[in-house]
Amino acid sequence: MDIRHHIIAYNCDSDEITVSPLGRLHEDPVRYRMTTGAAYVCVRSASPSMLCSFVKAEFIAAVFRDGVCPRAAYRAFMQIDQFRQAIPEDMPAIPSNPLF
Repeated sequence: MDIRHHIIAYNCDSDEITVSPLGRLHEDPVRYRMTTGAAYVCVRSASPSMLCSFVKAEFIAAVFRDGVCPRAAYRAFMQIDQFRQAIPEDMPAIPSNPLF
């Protein structure tokens, strides 16, 4: 999935996180309190290197600032092309680290 066409939505201090196409999330607008990704117009036209930086920063913010479960966030973000491109190749899709 390309972050330019998808929204990441989640609730703080939970494991509720999803990645949805840009127009589909509006079907249930009150379910999630936080959104990022293509919810920002600047993301839709950003350069590839900016998108990788943006996605990494949003992952860190979701987990460390907003308290999203690290494992749930990692699984959701792994759906995003730019996130997978930004992490080391030797990192597994589902890490064995207890933090994740």
